[in-house]
Amino acid sequence: MRLDEARDKPIITCLEFIREYLTNRIVNVHKVLDKCKGSLSTTATTILENNTTEANKMRVLFSGADKYQVTGLWMEQYFVNLKEKSCTCRKWYITGIPCQHVIAAMYDRMQNGSECGDPEAWVSKCYWLSTWNVMYQHIINPINGRSMWPRSDCPTTLLPPKYHKQVGRPKKKKKREDDEPAQSTSLSRKYLTVTCSKCHNKGHIVRTCKGQGGPSEAGKGSR
Repeated sequence: MRLDEARDKPIITCLEFIREYLTNRIVNVHKVLDKCKGSLSTTATTILENNTTEANKMRVLFSGADKYQVTGLWMEQYFVNLKEKSCTCRKWYITGIPCQHVIAAMYDRMQNGSECGDPEAWVSKCYWLSTWNVMYQHIINPINGRSMWPRSDCPTTLLPPKYHKQVGRPKKKKKREDDEPAQSTSLSRKYLTVTCSKCHNKGHIVRTCKGQGGPSEAGKGSR
């Protein structure tokens, strides 16, 4: 079930679709939370474990003032600043999960006797199960069907607007902006050079063929 499936439905049907969609989403998140072990989500735990494995393969050079130079197996170097919680690969800044370079610097700091804490404590709060529990602690109560809805006491009768059937097939895709690129699965013929099927010369087609482009190449390769 996707939320955009309710785009072309009437307003009440669209709202009912959204309500059922949110109900299913909250229930599915609770099922995932019941299966999770530890303090982080499953995705964050997997990424952090992979980064920890890669961190054991790296060489760390301490420069002082919580600044480290981390070198990988392919001799790539990154600058890590634990005080500012930054790394030049920018993975930590983008994902909110400490990258392998940061974890390597943290382990080097702990080996030198300085307290650094568990790498899980450096993960963004959006990956913590406690945050998920707070965000999805509410539920959406079920409601009765339309036949059991109370009638309104409004004296005014609301009539639907006049419907005018448009010409052609109803559109399913959204209207794109003028500067929004179109997502097409077919290849564009722009900048392609056409070939005439009559004289086999390039630059024109058989309907406009007048022998231009040099002598015919149809007889080449027949001998």
